[in-house]
Amino acid sequence: MTPTKVINHRSHSNFHRSIEGKSLMVQFGQAGLKPSQIKKVVNTMKSINIADYFVVDLSDDGYPRNNFWADGRLRDAYTKFKDVVVLDVTYMTNKFKMPFAPFTVVNHHGQSILFGGALLENEKEETFEWLFEHFLKCMFGKYPKAIITDQDKAMGNAIKKVFPKTQHRFCSWHIMKHETEHLRSYISHYSDFQETYRQWVNSDTIEQFEATWEDMCSKYQLESNCWISDMYNLRIHWAKPFLKDIFFAGITTTGRSESINSFF
Repeated sequence: MTPTKVINHRSHSNFHRSIEGKSLMVQFGQAGLKPSQIKKVVNTMKSINIADYFVVDLSDDGYPRNNFWADGRLRDAYTKFKDVVVLDVTYMTNKFKMPFAPFTVVNHHGQSILFGGALLENEKEETFEWLFEHFLKCMFGKYPKAIITDQDKAMGNAIKKVFPKTQHRFCSWHIMKHETEHLRSYISHYSDFQETYRQWVNSDTIEQFEATWEDMCSKYQLESNCWISDMYNLRIHWAKPFLKDIFFAGITTTGRSESINSFF
């Protein structure tokens, strides 16, 4: 039996005969899955619990672009542990080269909980908008109180549009990773730059943060379009004085999400 004929099998339900179902089966066949494998996958989707959430975004020609799913049991858990959501989209699946986006949160035992996940066509702003809109719909219209991501601009813009009430924090690990690259020239030119920079980053108050920034600009001749200036403009997303009164469950990085990436 060929992949295109699998959709005519009498065991297939309404989902199998739907546009979404047929499109998925054709795409699975083109990707190299055998008819028996396609049947297992589709029958698994058919048996999904009614409380589970699953949606496929199709292109005009029926090609599945984005997929989002969430477990029914964990959808209920989200209502109890929606304080901080961690999202990392840096992992690409090996075969399809699609960004994988797991939504992770921490429960009252400090354990990571995976609420749902997505496979995305790309990392454009409109793609993230689609993802967040369905996440919000899936989670009963309840906004996460805080979300931690990397510094992806498209994702940040989508968060502002779809989660306007959510506090968005940048992953500290990603920031430190960029520091190595962007601070090298200043450290080589000014012997005390690194110490002053650390004092700025570790400021306890907004007043101290702003005063140290003014000193740095004049002393080290920081350009208005450099990475450090960009980080200053984005200070509400990473600087401690602007985040210290917001609950993040002790999380400052997307490491929990990345550990789930490595598992998958």
